[in-house]
Amino acid sequence: MPRRRPRWAAALVVTAAANYFGHKLETARYGTSLQGYRQAIRAISLRTTATLASLARPADIYNRPDTDSRYATIILAGFYLADRNEDALRTTLWTERGRTGDWATAMSNTFGMSATDFFADFERYRRTGV
Repeated sequence: MPRRRPRWAAALVVTAAANYFGHKLETARYGTSLQGYRQAIRAISLRTTATLASLARPADIYNRPDTDSRYATIILAGFYLADRNEDALRTTLWTERGRTGDWATAMSNTFGMSATDFFADFERYRRTGV
């Protein structure tokens, strides 16, 4: 039986979304630039060759020479999803996750792309910034 990682997948999505919305609130309160933060996170994420899809377990991220870049890649995924549909990231994704009981299905239903397409499009976004 293949090893499933639903809890870790949930942690990645929660981390990405929480970081995005936390920084959005911070920039609104203190007048800093959310776009500037995204650019800085993107630059840090580009320092690793690890893809978002390869960051499936804590051991894939932590205690590595490029841990900061791997973690930045996860954070950048929150910006990617918010750029696609911020309202869906805030509400629909979580409703779909509860309804379906599955992160991949919830992501597909919310953002209209398979996991394969999500990871491929995210890596393009990571490289180009758009």
